[in-house]
Amino acid sequence: MKIQLKINNIQFESEEEITVLEAAARLGMRIPALCYLKSLEPCTSCTVCIVKDKTDNRFFPSCATIICNGMDIDSESIEVMELRKTSLELLLSEHLGDCSGPCEASCRFDLNVPKVFDAIKNDATQTAISLLQRDLGLPFLVNSWCLATCENACRRKRVDRAVKIQKTIGEFLLNKIATSKNSEINSNIHADKKEVIRILITEPGIKSLALASFLAVNGFSVALPAFDKDRLPENGEDTLLMDIELLISSNVVFLEKLPTASEIKSDFEAVIAGREFDTMHDNLFLIKEAKQPETKKSILQGIKQAKDLCNILYKHFHNKSVYDYSDRFVSMSGYLDNGEIDLYLKTSEARNMREKSNACADAESDAISEIARCLQCNCHGFEDCRLRQYAAEYGAERSKFKKAVKQKYSIKTDSLPADISTSQVVTYEPGKCIRCGICVKITRKNSGQTGLCFINRGIQTQIDVPFGQSLSKGLGSCVHECVQGCPSGALEIE
Repeated sequence: MKIQLKINNIQFESEEEITVLEAAARLGMRIPALCYLKSLEPCTSCTVCIVKDKTDNRFFPSCATIICNGMDIDSESIEVMELRKTSLELLLSEHLGDCSGPCEASCRFDLNVPKVFDAIKNDATQTAISLLQRDLGLPFLVNSWCLATCENACRRKRVDRAVKIQKTIGEFLLNKIATSKNSEINSNIHADKKEVIRILITEPGIKSLALASFLAVNGFSVALPAFDKDRLPENGEDTLLMDIELLISSNVVFLEKLPTASEIKSDFEAVIAGREFDTMHDNLFLIKEAKQPETKKSILQGIKQAKDLCNILYKHFHNKSVYDYSDRFVSMSGYLDNGEIDLYLKTSEARNMREKSNACADAESDAISEIARCLQCNCHGFEDCRLRQYAAEYGAERSKFKKAVKQKYSIKTDSLPADISTSQVVTYEPGKCIRCGICVKITRKNSGQTGLCFINRGIQTQIDVPFGQSLSKGLGSCVHECVQGCPSGALEIE
């Protein structure tokens, strides 16, 4: 017998007794869910997947409700969206952890410093260059001129002194880029780009150079006039020339003269030009270059504007942003007491000890030694965190509800079982856990091991390993499955 119902005024039929969440998915509709995993019994702890049945005005979690004849499901009205937002805000009211480290949060170019440090430390030169070029545009120039606000925000100075971020990145750029051949630097950044969009920039200024860099690292093929060396900024000649060398190794071509009007229309999908440009094009964007010598401050502002223009172009051609900093949700722990800082320090020192045996050839360099001082207080599960993604999507506010109990930052780390990995460790941050129970159910399926469980009661409830046993013993052989199922980055493998 077929079950017939409507979801958002679209008719749906099924001979199976499936959930409303699955029925919506079959119609191509996405209903957010945090505590749901298809292979497990639903636990309905997050209520983010809430929907409404308009036939009787009931609200219920779609992950656990089986479809019935005659249902008229609403999953996208303002009323439903507001309830989901409230559910997210209740979860966030108990969330303790930083989405990004203070260094990244304070950087005007939003550079993910810990990620760059990881790449440098692991001798992943290509990745580090790509990250620097993606966020700074002209990494030599920007790094040499920046005000190092990241160092002012660094938590390490609570212990002794801030990590020398600017100097460390500068040493890496000089040692790894300036001494390498172009073909060794940037050749793989665009290897996965199947269709390259060709962009012509008609202005020869520094902002145009930065825009070319941002576009190239994001997969565009860029052509622009050769840079006039007479326009090199004072005290920035050498660094900018090295940035130009880096551009040559990217998808950037420097032209001796601009193409003709017919060549522009046939050879380029978009043109970025000044006000004096008189050739018509379907995709024409404006860029304003300074005619007079600029100050360091105005040049850095121009580079930031070039990054914003790159985002506009990317969204124009791909219908999504490549730099979504203004739209993303960011949770910050704020001031940490000395005990919490000490915990970060101990965790960082333990991490360094584990990595020492696998260190690269340059492990004794000043840059690597300085990187080892980083507390890595950013979230390692930031990019895959569904809690953060949904909070941004629904405009949830972390401070909407006051915390019932003042939390303190805590973290547990343990080596993986030898039969799984001899070099990786698993970390668990209880403050990021939303107590969805996914990891508890996964470990419960695997009989013969300690597993995880809920401990304490009421607002004190947490997920932990019973009887004070080790994290590795609790997760056992299903550690990877638990990490993949965690919706909030509380469990991560390093």
